[in-house]
Formats: sequence, structure tokens, C-alpha cells
Amino acid sequence: MNTSKTKNFVFLFLLFCLLLFFLFNLLAKEKKIKGSPVEEKKRQTTSFNEPILVIDLKEIWSDETGMPYRPRAVRFDHQGRIIVNALKKKEILIFDKEGDFIKSFGKGEFLGYLGGIAIDSENRIFVVDTYNYRIQVFDKDAKFLFQFGEFGSEKEKFSEPKGIAVDAYGHIWVTDVTQNNIKTFDNKGQFLDVLGEKGELNKPEWITIGKTGNIYVTHHSSSCVNVYEPTGDFILSFAKQGENPGDIENDAEGIVADKQGHIFIVDEDEAKIEVYGETGKYLLSLGKGLGYGPGEFLSPKGIDFDKTDKRLAVADCWNNRIQIFDVKDLFNNKGGEEK
Repeated sequence: MNTSKTKNFVFLFLLFCLLLFFLFNLLAKEKKIKGSPVEEKKRQTTSFNEPILVIDLKEIWSDETGMPYRPRAVRFDHQGRIIVNALKKKEILIFDKEGDFIKSFGKGEFLGYLGGIAIDSENRIFVVDTYNYRIQVFDKDAKFLFQFGEFGSEKEKFSEPKGIAVDAYGHIWVTDVTQNNIKTFDNKGQFLDVLGEKGELNKPEWITIGKTGNIYVTHHSSSCVNVYEPTGDFILSFAKQGENPGDIENDAEGIVADKQGHIFIVDEDEAKIEVYGETGKYLLSLGKGLGYGPGEFLSPKGIDFDKTDKRLAVADCWNNRIQIFDVKDLFNNKGGEEK
């Protein structure tokens, strides 16, 4: 009898401790959301106006399955048109600058998840066809021009191409997640060189070209951003995983640079855009955080400026939309300090 009472007492005591543990964690999370110094400071450094344009993709289908078109990459071309791809839809959408649908292309030409999109000075459209291990190139009217790349472990071949950018000289930069490197090609798709052979890259994903031609690349498995000179020499890394202002919650998603040298990086888990200077100095955060409303995001992915730096587009993936913001007054004209 005494043994039975003792067992019951121990069981109830352990149950009570478990309930206290869960209650403590719940209160801690509530405190973090509503009042911790980190969250309060981060909220104070966040600013974003309402979007000036929202392109709702919920009614646009690429087939009869009814699968939502969840945008992944977004690019402005030189005409101000908006080019979009998606997580699982195997085609590209083109919208005019007012957000009206123009056309889709590439249906049946791509395999699996698509990678990034890039636009060169001739307004050609470069699409990373990840699981065909190639880059497909189209003219401004979406007419196929040529393709380059093939599967292989050699440095000039692809294992998992993902991000893409074109520099001022027409050189094409492509990240390879599996090979942990960045490959460069000329404007005709001829292989030139490879970066990252010293082991400093860890699943590189998205890539952009900065004001001075430096290359900025994010990583799938970490929050840091690597910076290279146009020659391919490594310069520095910045950003880290964390919850302080300027930190990135998990891995960084899309990345883009404006003409003043600011670097904009999508923090998917925090549903915000983190902004840094050319050398990685944290400046501010943009966005209202997680949600369904204007200026809020659910799993934001790609990001891009138009050619005037006045409009910023964000692929708001799980809200099935592209949000476009007026950012012409975000910084002053004297070096990009926060207003």
C-alpha cells in the first residue's frame, strides 16, 4: 500500500514538474515576442511603407492541377517588367510594370525546382534549370536563344546550380550548392573560372553583384554572406545567425545590391529584409514581420530592384504574391545613411 502511494506521489510530482516546464517555456516565448530588449530594438529599427503594388498569383495556374503558384525568384528587366518563377511550377511569368499579366513561357522545358533568374544588359533572360543541370537563355520576348551546362562533378559542369547573376561585363556567375563553388562563364556560356576551391563556401545559394563589382553570395546552411572581388579573391564574410538586429534567424534567402552599395538580404524565418553597407555593416531592417497583410511576409524568397532603384520587389512565397515597395526615399543622397 505504501509502495503504491509512493509511486503515485512520484508520478504526480513529475507531472507537476513537466507542466511547470511547459508553462515556463510558453511565458518565455510570450516575453520574447512582446517585450524582450532584442525584439523591441529590432522593431524600432524596422521601417517599410505599404506596398505600392501587389501582384496576386492565386488565380494564375500553369496547368490543371490547381497547385498555387508560389513565387521563388523575381527580377525586373530593363523595361520595368517583372519576371517571376515559382517553387514547383515549371514555367516563367512576365508582368508589365503595372502588374498586369503579359505571358508565360517555358512550360515543358524545365525539370523540377527552378533556381534563380538574371537579366543582362541586352535584356536577355537567364533561367537556372537546376535539375536539367543547365542555364537556359531567352530574349526579351521569351524566345529561346541557347543553353549551356551539363551534369558532372568537373568544375566546368553542374551538380546543383542555384543562384545566378550577370555583371557589367556580361560575365555570368552561377552558384553550385553541391560542389560548394561559384562558376563563371562568358556571355555566350563558355566556361571561364571557378571560385571557392579553398573550401570557404558551404552550400552557396543566391548571388548578386555589388556597386563596385564585388560578388556577394549567401549559403543554404548558414547565415553568413561571403564577399569576393571581381577577380575572385575572397574579401570577407558578414552576418551571423542570431536574434539581434542585423542577425539572420536561419539561412539567408534572396540577396540584391542597389546602386549606392547597400546589400539587401531576405531573412526568411524573421520575414524581414536585412540591409547592410558594402562592407557588411548592419544598417536597418525592413518589413512588418510574419503575416498576411500588406508589408508582411510568409516565407519570402527572391528580391530585386528595378533599374532606377526606386522600386523593390519581394517574392512573398506562401502568400502567393509579389509585393513591390517604393524605396526611393529610404536613404539620403550622401552615402546611404539611414534617414
